Amino acid sequence: MDKRIIEGIEACRPGSDDMLSTDLRDVAQSLEHDPEAQNAYRRVQKWDAAVVAAMEKVPVPAGLAERILDRLNAESSKAIRPAPCSPLENAIASSLQAADAEAIAGDGDKDKAVQTAPPRWSRRQLLAVASSLAAALAVAAYVGIFWQPRSTGPVEARTEEWIQQLGKNWQSILRAPREFPVSSAVVASPTAWQRIGNVASGRGVAYKLKHAQAGAAMLFVVKLSTAGLPTAPPVSPQSTTGGKAIGYWQSGGLLYVLVVEGDERSYRAFVNSVQVPLA
Repeated sequence: MDKRIIEGIEACRPGSDDMLSTDLRDVAQSLEHDPEAQNAYRRVQKWDAAVVAAMEKVPVPAGLAERILDRLNAESSKAIRPAPCSPLENAIASSLQAADAEAIAGDGDKDKAVQTAPPRWSRRQLLAVASSLAAALAVAAYVGIFWQPRSTGPVEARTEEWIQQLGKNWQSILRAPREFPVSSAVVASPTAWQRIGNVASGRGVAYKLKHAQAGAAMLFVVKLSTAGLPTAPPVSPQSTTGGKAIGYWQSGGLLYVLVVEGDERSYRAFVNSVQVPLA
């Protein structure tokens, strides 16, 4: 098979709709007609599902959640601190430290006899690290539900500010200002609008959106220029925290921020896949 087809098959997550992505269209077409590609896809999916199932069975080390929270609290209490670590990074660091301590304690006598030799990892120790990392992923995901910053970047921070500004004074969509049009890449109907923003965060409007199958969402259209943003809705939202999927892009001097209640699949229902760039 072509290397591109193999890479596309291996990139698909088990049980997902990744194959519907426009950047995997050639892979999907190959699966329709090529028996070799079909067999490879089934093998990869089966293998990935087995790995996920094995990781979910890894027991969480006793006290790991408390150690993660203690470290997070210690970091947040410092007056001057480096860039904050995510719960996942802290969990991995803690699990590695625990694995190192176990290896040192279990091989203490042997290490004393070969102090000048470089450390060697046994299969048992490697498996211990792998298991600890898998457990750390599970705990970090659990902790992340309760300990998360309110935003992950400048656009997310402004979006939170705009959401807080929303009031009950929604107006008829027939009187929506023309200088803040709804992007043609959005495939849901606007039902109402209101003004949001200020001098610091940018001025614009918020639209209520309604999709026949996917439900409701919010679209912020603001006169604000931010470097490095895509010029059309990304295939996947830049943020999927707090039960919301947030995707943003800029076009015609306007910043568009789409906030959808739900996950990545819910987000994709609100954007036109034809206009979405391969990203």
